[in-house]
Amino acid sequence: MNSGDGLYEACLPIFLDKVPNLANVRNAEGMSLLGYELLHKDYNYKRCQISSYIEPILEQSDGTEVNTANVLKYYYIPMLEDQPDTIETNVNTVLKSCRINPTTNNVTCDDDSNPNKYVHALIFLAATGKSLLGTCLDMPKIPFHVKFDTLEIAGANFAKWGCFSDAVDCWNAANCIRQQIVTLKNKNSEQEYVSKWEKDIEILDELAEELQNPYEDYTDMDTVYIDFDEDSRSIIESVEESFKTKLNTGTVPDIVVHSPMKSVVSHLYSLTSRERRSDNVSSDSEDEEEQLHKTRIAILTKSVLIHERLIGYGCHQTMRAFHALAIEYKRHNKVQEFVTVMTYSFPYLVKYIPQEEYYAVSSITKTYTLTKFIDSFTNVLLTETKRRQLSFDLLMAICKCLFLNCLATPRKQRDFSQFAPLLLAIKCLHRYEKTDEEDRRFLQFLRKVLKDDIRNDVRQSLLHYVTPVTNKASDKLEKEVSGSLELVEVLLSSGADPNTWDEFGMTPLHLAYRVRSTELNEVVNEHHDNQMNIIQALLGGGAHTDCVDAANRTPIWYSQTSSSPLCPVGTRSLQCLASAVIVNSGVPYQGNLSSHMVKYVDLHKKRGKLTTDIFLVNLLNNSQRGPKFFQMF
Repeated sequence: MNSGDGLYEACLPIFLDKVPNLANVRNAEGMSLLGYELLHKDYNYKRCQISSYIEPILEQSDGTEVNTANVLKYYYIPMLEDQPDTIETNVNTVLKSCRINPTTNNVTCDDDSNPNKYVHALIFLAATGKSLLGTCLDMPKIPFHVKFDTLEIAGANFAKWGCFSDAVDCWNAANCIRQQIVTLKNKNSEQEYVSKWEKDIEILDELAEELQNPYEDYTDMDTVYIDFDEDSRSIIESVEESFKTKLNTGTVPDIVVHSPMKSVVSHLYSLTSRERRSDNVSSDSEDEEEQLHKTRIAILTKSVLIHERLIGYGCHQTMRAFHALAIEYKRHNKVQEFVTVMTYSFPYLVKYIPQEEYYAVSSITKTYTLTKFIDSFTNVLLTETKRRQLSFDLLMAICKCLFLNCLATPRKQRDFSQFAPLLLAIKCLHRYEKTDEEDRRFLQFLRKVLKDDIRNDVRQSLLHYVTPVTNKASDKLEKEVSGSLELVEVLLSSGADPNTWDEFGMTPLHLAYRVRSTELNEVVNEHHDNQMNIIQALLGGGAHTDCVDAANRTPIWYSQTSSSPLCPVGTRSLQCLASAVIVNSGVPYQGNLSSHMVKYVDLHKKRGKLTTDIFLVNLLNNSQRGPKFFQMF
């Protein structure tokens, strides 16, 4: 281990001498050691370079080991015949499979996938642009239909990084091969050998072909650090050579098109058809930039469909393809299409993509890209001109995606960045002018959100987040959700518990006074009025003034340092006094009191853990930073 190599590299020489057929050694999930190398390593990057001990095995392979590597599980979107085919349906499908663990407050999802279906290693290599692809393409035991799919997914990979001419070159070569196969198959048959999916995709090809010089490459998908060692021409030549070999031997290659159960393209066609009906501008008057935009949309949509068909939703590359298409719509202010693409793919990407950290490029990790999705949702909701373009269905889809993001984030990682966008979406939907049916759907969903009772690392609820009023909210999002009387009233009216307590025993009413009391006399009248209104809303919703936190202090105690203290006598009933005596004296009361009084006595029990002096200092130092400091509780 002193040589500087990791444990993996240090052990491999020993294993090579002791274990026959090392590359085929498998883990419990069926992935071989070679499969692990293909999934995680490459020739290019020093930090994740393929092992020098596995490289000879790979180079001498005829493809048998690669065919059985079981690299990546294939996840697809199931067709739900009993539900309307809407964007919101996708989110509902995933939400129904989620279960909240009452102890950990983390989510578990039912696995409805086919555990025996895997993405072929060659297809994965092409989707990621790895240089190992060139070595594997020449292996004679790799089936031709896999090599053909590799050609199509390679084009889709070039497209999502903005290399459009390379993408089109790959797809044109694939179309030529497919057409030759179709011709041969149809010579002595009346049945047309073209799938419905292939016919649908021709619409996108025709749009691209109608425009002149549409394939100008551009690189504007953030910052691209990847250099593709294998360009489109070398991939095309290898697949074409394999095809010619098959023809020369008298064997017509078989190409099986695995059509997706349903696709985002149907939703996009629905939107664009409505747009065409309402648009009186002739296509002849479109400027060159608009034509180029339509071509890019056609190419990126085809890239998405190919990723969906060949890779599925358990891969970062599919997420990257959807993001590239969404960004192209965003550039041209196509808000409905932009939101449609993101909300269509987001729930399945959240559910199926594992969180892995082996990538050398941070921009293709799950956390990084999903954060960009969330930021995009938030920007749309905060921008009135964009928000007004969305239907109720799309707003609901956004809201449910944001809720799913909260659920899917482990409780210890939940913070303001997950809670605030969801609260903003709830606020926007509450203000939306809804029909009676839409209002019913919104309230039904909101009750589910409150029933699931998502908490952060210190068990703070959504109501904890919206209650405190600060006068130093740092950005527009914080101003919308921090100290929002509207959100407090919406949550309370939908069933939020005003006496829920966090890890330190504090209820929202505790925070309403405690946070305010730490602002060191920098009180603005407007904020004071808002604070009093929120406190009155909490009290009207059933918040108890005599709940005890871990420091044995009540909202009444914290209110004494505010400008509107609660009366220590008038706000404590005889039941409060009796409850305090019962709790402090340790008198057993379970089974001896009515259920109503048992709940009442429970409110007066000391809960949570004490904060330290360091915590209190940090609280004072951070009280001017808006809601983000609530993570510290």
